[in-house]
Amino acid sequence: MPKLRTVLGDVDAERLGIVLPHEHLYCDLRPLQGREAIQDAVDEIEKAELPLLEQARAAGVTLLVEPTPPGIGRDPLLLRRLAERSYVDVVAATGLYKEPLLPRRAYDRSEDDLAAWFAFEISVGILPIAGDSYLGESLLSEEVLGRATDALNETPVRAGVIKLASSNEGLQPVEAKALRAAVMAARDTGVAIVSHSPSGRAFQEQLDELEKVGGDPARFVQVHANAERDFELHLRALQRGAWLEYDNIGFSPESDAWHLDLTQRVIRAGFADRLLLSQDVVGWRAGASGGGNTQEDGTPKRRYGYLAEEFLPRLREAGVSEETVRQITVENPRRLLALSE
Repeated sequence: MPKLRTVLGDVDAERLGIVLPHEHLYCDLRPLQGREAIQDAVDEIEKAELPLLEQARAAGVTLLVEPTPPGIGRDPLLLRRLAERSYVDVVAATGLYKEPLLPRRAYDRSEDDLAAWFAFEISVGILPIAGDSYLGESLLSEEVLGRATDALNETPVRAGVIKLASSNEGLQPVEAKALRAAVMAARDTGVAIVSHSPSGRAFQEQLDELEKVGGDPARFVQVHANAERDFELHLRALQRGAWLEYDNIGFSPESDAWHLDLTQRVIRAGFADRLLLSQDVVGWRAGASGGGNTQEDGTPKRRYGYLAEEFLPRLREAGVSEETVRQITVENPRRLLALSE
C-alpha cells in the first residue's frame, strides 16, 4: 500500500481525507543577513495554532504539507508537536528557497552534495542548519544549533517532500543547481518536488531544466500557479505533464472568485487529475506581533479549515461534481505525495 512520509512516521495514503498541500504552521521570512535571534513561546504558538488545526480536522482535513524549506524558520520539532496534539498529520520539507533567502550551503556545495543532503533528510532525518528554528527559537548560534541537533538525533523527524523556488524574473543559477540536485534526490527517495513559482515563464524554465537532467514532470508541481494571469501558461505546464497548485484561497472575495474560475477552467480542459488546491495560510510568522495571524479582536485572520468549510461548497454550487471535488482534494494530493518506487 502506498505510503506518505510525515513528521510522525510513514502513513498509509489510502486512509487520508482532505489534504491541504500548502500551509505554513511556522516560518521566518526575515532576511538571514542581520536576522536577530528570537524565542517565540511554544505555548503561545499552540494557543494560536491548535484551534485552527482542530477546526480543519472537524471539516475533514487529515493532513497538510508544511512546505517551509531549510533556512527560513523550518522547525521540525514544532511541527511534530503540533501534529501530535492536533491529530492532523504533517509533511515537512527539505530543499531550498529562492534568492536572497538561501543558506550559505546553497552556493558553497556541489549538486551532488545538495542531493545527498536532501536525500538524507528524507531517508534518515532532518539535521537543522542556521536559519531554521528549534521550538520557536532562532538557530543562529552554535549552542542552539547543538541543542536542536541533539534533540533531532534522539527522535528523528524526516522530510516527505522537496520544496524549491524560482525567482519571478527567471530561474537563477543557484535555483537551477538546487533543481538539478532535487531531481537526483527525488529519484533516490521517491518523493515529489514542489516549487514556489508564481511566474509561469520561470516555471517553464524549470521544466526545461528538469527534463534536461531526466526529471519527471509528473512529480513536479508549480506552487502559486494562481499568481500567473496568462492561462495559456497554466495549460502549457499541464500539457508538459506537470501539476498546478492554486493556493491563495481565502485571502479575499476577489481571490476566491479568481480561484473558482481557474479551477473550473482546468476541469473543463481535462486536467482535473493534476490540480491541487490550498490556502497558503501562515499560522505563525517569526518576528511578527502575535505570530501575524491575529486581528485586533483576537480572532484569526485566516483559517486552515476555510477551504473545506467555505470554498468547496462554492465549487459544488458552481456545478463541480462531488467526484471531482474529491479527486482534487483527496485523491490527487494522496497520489502525488505517496512515495514512488
